[in-house]
Amino acid sequence: AADIFACRSTMINPSAGREFLWGGDRFSSTASPRSVLIVGGGPAGLEAARVAAERGHRVTLVERDAFIGGQFQLAGRQPSRGQIGQLVRWYERRLEALDVDVRLMTVATADDIAVASVDRVILATGSRPPGTGFQRALPMVDRLPGAERDDVLSIHDVLRGAAPETGRVLVLDDVNDWRGLGTALFLLEAGHDVTIVTSAAVVAGGLYHSAADGPLRERFASFRGVMRPSTVVLDWDGAGATVRSTLTGRQERIDADTLVIAETPVAETALADELRARGVAFEAIGDCVAPRRASLAFY
Repeated sequence: AADIFACRSTMINPSAGREFLWGGDRFSSTASPRSVLIVGGGPAGLEAARVAAERGHRVTLVERDAFIGGQFQLAGRQPSRGQIGQLVRWYERRLEALDVDVRLMTVATADDIAVASVDRVILATGSRPPGTGFQRALPMVDRLPGAERDDVLSIHDVLRGAAPETGRVLVLDDVNDWRGLGTALFLLEAGHDVTIVTSAAVVAGGLYHSAADGPLRERFASFRGVMRPSTVVLDWDGAGATVRSTLTGRQERIDADTLVIAETPVAETALADELRARGVAFEAIGDCVAPRRASLAFY
């Protein structure tokens, strides 16, 4: 049973553990091939393009960035997660072999889709950082005071290269997994002084019982990173933050030059809303339906 569960929890091959139901990663050719337009080249869009092409459909995949991979591409830039980039490279090779028309740096507007001569439209527009600094330990706070400042970044900004070259960084982690701690380590290894705070009782608690947990914490400590669990950020003024312990109620100040926020993303639904208003048929998949951790996305 343990072996079956381990297989079912894979992020790379969602058919693993479901061979009896799905027949494994094998596809029969369709008797009536159709033209399929997929908007978004993140994990959901890539897999949809692959499966449709494996079945013999004519697939066009459009992506507004200069690269495919979406959230996976960014996650692969964190320390010790380079293997995710290998998966993206595999998708590149596979889609090329299947003759999928991949169009990078291409924005598909509602006008474009409404007049497109295709049989099926699939939206995989993903999710985006909310930029609020909302913390679960502060349910009455809608937005962190100061979160609108230019010196406040999301982890997505950091992994795309927007972080300053040097300085003190405070990471506000409200996701409690790889995303916050991995980005903090990314900044440490780039030469920053980093403190990570979370309202949870432990930093990156979602990694407990995983093989990555111990090595990641040891690596963070070796670069003299500071962890502050059971702590919430009350405000940010560009030179530091006022924080409060959820255990003692004690308030203090942490000086920093940049605030980086790791929080649950929100679905990117603007295109879907516009198409729905126009009566254009489509199917939405992936994070634009409900943002989730990759390990939970196949359940």
